[in-house]
Order: sequence, then C-alpha cells, then structure tokens
Amino acid sequence: MQGFVALPGGTGTPAAGDPEPVQTPEGTLSYFLVPDRREGMVVAVARVFPDGRVAGVLRPTVPAPDCAAVVTGVAAGPLRALADEIARREGATVVGEPRLVHDGPVGREAWLLTLALPGGSQRWVFATAGGSYARRPGEPPRGGIV
Repeated sequence: MQGFVALPGGTGTPAAGDPEPVQTPEGTLSYFLVPDRREGMVVAVARVFPDGRVAGVLRPTVPAPDCAAVVTGVAAGPLRALADEIARREGATVVGEPRLVHDGPVGREAWLLTLALPGGSQRWVFATAGGSYARRPGEPPRGGIV
C-alpha cells in the first residue's frame, strides 16, 4: 500500500483490489498484478512475486477497469469477445479461456489465446492493444520488443 501512496499523483486512500495472476504461457504462476482501486477503477498496479517481493508499481495515465487493461491495453471482457474473431482469422477455434501471461521478461504481459488448428496442431496467439503475434507451443519467446 505504501508503494501506491508514494507514486506521483497518489491522492486519496489506496484500496488494494483482488490480485490477478500472471502466468508463463506454459501455465506456471509467475507473479500477481495487485490493483489500487479508487472509485471503482484501477489507478495503479503493483507487480508482486509469490514470495511478496515487489517488482514494480505503475500508474496508468488514465484509470482502467482492471489490471489487465492497464498492462495490455485490453480489458478482460472485450478480449473474450474478440477471441473468436481472432481464431476465425487464423482458421482455428479457441481452446479454453484467454489467460493473462508474460511472454519473456516480467512486464511483457499479453493475453494468450490457445488455438486449435485444422489437423490437430495448436498455435498460441499473444494479444495486446498494440497488436498480436503467434507462435507454436514450445517455441521460445521472441527476443526484444514485441
């Protein structure tokens, strides 16, 4: 909570919301996004490892509905609605629910859609407000900026 108060522009009383887990694409928990909620919106997000260490705190330029919207630019609700459209463009179907992951270093969050392709193979699609890219499960993450 002190990290939220110490940020520039921190006014009012910090109110931590429910942590949102961030996983690796393979499904291992990496860290949590802990929101500072004020007036129903997320005004800051802390990246917190399971052992309690804080990797960083950020404040978006405008409040967002959830932590995922702060770090990926896409809120959970609209992403679920777009998942089927993304799958159709790939000629595939969505397997399971979209998951919030980091592909590569901590802080490179994206929504992961697992797609089933004709013929039985799968493709991972990583989506943010800035765009999307795909790779096969098991391939290493892209280096550098995505």
